[in-house]
Amino acid sequence: MKITNIKTYRMQVPLVRPFRIALGLITHAVSCLVEVETDAGITGYGEGSPGPLITGENLDGTIATVERLKEKLIGMDPRDMEAIYTVMNRTVAYAGTAKAAIDLACHDIIGKSTNLPLYKVLGGLSGEIETDMTVGIDDPAVMAEHAKAHVQAGFNVIKTKVGVDFASDLARVRAIREAVGDQVKIRLDANQAGKPRRLLNSSTA
Repeated sequence: MKITNIKTYRMQVPLVRPFRIALGLITHAVSCLVEVETDAGITGYGEGSPGPLITGENLDGTIATVERLKEKLIGMDPRDMEAIYTVMNRTVAYAGTAKAAIDLACHDIIGKSTNLPLYKVLGGLSGEIETDMTVGIDDPAVMAEHAKAHVQAGFNVIKTKVGVDFASDLARVRAIREAVGDQVKIRLDANQAGKPRRLLNSSTA
């Protein structure tokens, strides 16, 4: 099996509500959809979502990188993942979003070519994973309301954005805990804005 073509599609979907993290405001879900075609008639799909605030990547750069990688990957077997990684890493440094999209598309092809769900191809035992829903930075009461709605929809893990200042973050987490109860897991994500806090007691001061 050989890769015959790689296509990219630009996707920008406006969010229902703006999403704030410690590094800035996000208004759209932005991603590059990658379609990897093969001579076996099997097509794989992958997606990479560049995060300018996190990694410095943007959509234009991601698409341009996929096009550059395409030149090197056509003619390769998409199931030879180690070879795919080697070629991608030698062609461009970093560029994790573009490489991830191609990686996912190749794994999609592997699953389709073996007629197995991908978790079994990778040696997994369960077809389910536990995931979370994320609550953006806002007024504590608003965040608590959003978290409660996610739990009512069936999610048992809430990831809340923090990183403004310790007192505000504490108020946000406390409000969410009070809204969702003690059985729901809460994860914190400061998006590089967290600072270490040294706790001293009388014996170490």
